[in-house]
Amino acid sequence: MNITVKDTATPKLKALAKKLDGVTISQAAGKAVQVLLVDHFKDRQAEGNKQGWPSQGFWYGVTGSVANATAVSSVTKTTATVSIADARFALRLFGGTITPKRKKALTIPLIAEAYALQGKGSIKDLIPGSKIIQSKERAHHGFIVTEQEDGNLKFWFLLVKKTTHAPDRRALPKDAEIEQAAARASNRAVQLLAAA
Repeated sequence: MNITVKDTATPKLKALAKKLDGVTISQAAGKAVQVLLVDHFKDRQAEGNKQGWPSQGFWYGVTGSVANATAVSSVTKTTATVSIADARFALRLFGGTITPKRKKALTIPLIAEAYALQGKGSIKDLIPGSKIIQSKERAHHGFIVTEQEDGNLKFWFLLVKKTTHAPDRRALPKDAEIEQAAARASNRAVQLLAAA
């Protein structure tokens, strides 16, 4: 007795493989990761800053935010790359030391008013009557101050030659969350393409 088995699976698999466009699947995974990242940055922005000062929209909500710098930058049949094109974010993620580029010192805001002025122009123009005084405790530090009507000094900025930031372990979602978002989107794309 002979039993002949006909291969019916291979033609069906080949037809299915033609439907399953790798670029579309990768694109779906990349977009899902981008959305996850933007949602994460939105949540981080909602936390506010440690001092409770007015937001400058570092994470989310303004044109120059980290969220706005997040996009799917390349897609192939097997990969998708999501880029966060913001050097400030790299410093948050990996940590590092900042040194002044155009001036002799970095300005660290000491009050909310000073924090709100960052990136808006020259301190001399923004704070009339401001002057620099050296710190008695540390020769390499100074302050930008103004004299008030009562003769007391108002301290606006601390001047430092460098500052070091530790890595922010919460700069990105957990790896497992990123992997799950990509897997869910890939599986959904496969289902939709197979059903078409």
